[in-house]
Amino acid sequence: MNSSVPFDSGDATGTTSVLTMHEVLTNSANVTLHPIDLSLCGIAAGLRAKYAWLRAPDALQIGTAIGLGAPIIVTNDQRWSRVTEVEVALLRNFI
Repeated sequence: MNSSVPFDSGDATGTTSVLTMHEVLTNSANVTLHPIDLSLCGIAAGLRAKYAWLRAPDALQIGTAIGLGAPIIVTNDQRWSRVTEVEVALLRNFI
């Protein structure tokens, strides 16, 4: 994946939980919204137990990435770099 390519160009894809709809309204054709089910909530709960500083909405986003097997998660929150269960890319490093 070329991280400098906009999602709408068709050359990059992404996945996220439906929580994103409450955070960012997007019409990107290459981002798939996934429902948060009990399994993803369990992953998020484990993350919250391990990382006390992690907010619940963030744990749900990261848990969704982990649960769906995403190889990387992109964020503006540098604290997420402390999460070891998935590779974290800081958006500011790509723009």
